[in-house]
Amino acid sequence: MNNLAQNILDAAKTGFIESSFESAEELRPKLLFNDTKRGNTVLANIAKELNHCESFWFSVAFITKSGLVVLKETFKELEKKGIRGKILTTDYLAFNEPDALRELLAFSNLEVKVFTEEHFHTKGYMFKDWTDSEKHTFIVGSSNLTQYALKSNKEWNLKVTSLEDGELIKETNEEFQFMWKTAEILTEEWISDYDKIYQENKKVRVKQKLARMKTYTFKPNKMQVEATRALEELRDKKKDKALLISATGERVIIVTGRKSPVNLRAWAA
Repeated sequence: MNNLAQNILDAAKTGFIESSFESAEELRPKLLFNDTKRGNTVLANIAKELNHCESFWFSVAFITKSGLVVLKETFKELEKKGIRGKILTTDYLAFNEPDALRELLAFSNLEVKVFTEEHFHTKGYMFKDWTDSEKHTFIVGSSNLTQYALKSNKEWNLKVTSLEDGELIKETNEEFQFMWKTAEILTEEWISDYDKIYQENKKVRVKQKLARMKTYTFKPNKMQVEATRALEELRDKKKDKALLISATGERVIIVTGRKSPVNLRAWAA
């Protein structure tokens, strides 16, 4: 057994059997989530793997321009190094932004295909390590290629490291290759046709959102209830001006008018 295989076994023991067992932290199975306070995000982990890979593939249902923006510089560096990657996505729900798909076409090192046959909702990222071609790292879970999913949403993803002949990696690569072979090659012509469907669906989504907003009941939080109570007391005392400044990150509210209904103007602090 080579050193890498033994190190992966040790890391698996730490992750699955005995948390106190000493092993290489970077090889341990790990839950990835967005911890913005510590700066530990799904994006940071994906970028780290991209910077140490020989090749990679993504299988993601949804892609937005915001999701590409945060990885654009990394993709450019990979292009300079000749590191090639495959990205498999879908037309499911017509959610993918056409401009985001066009941006992917601009990278000479990326092959992009669109899976159109079934409801496609995968979120997986595979990396083949450049220091040892047998080492593969797989991230799978809930994160699509959008900025919110990669940086701030509540997302759960599992990262595992394996040798190429490991059953999980082999199974995953085979499933990806099966979908890749049946998918359509992304072209400008394909995007132009899809764009028409996307725009129509976008109109529907906007109407649905407006309908939900009309039925939504706004409820003041604890701070706002207290502020309103204090303002009513000031009105009872015939005061016609009040200024409330809350802690950073909350709201600044200016209230004016003695007899008129409460007039609130709010800015993010």
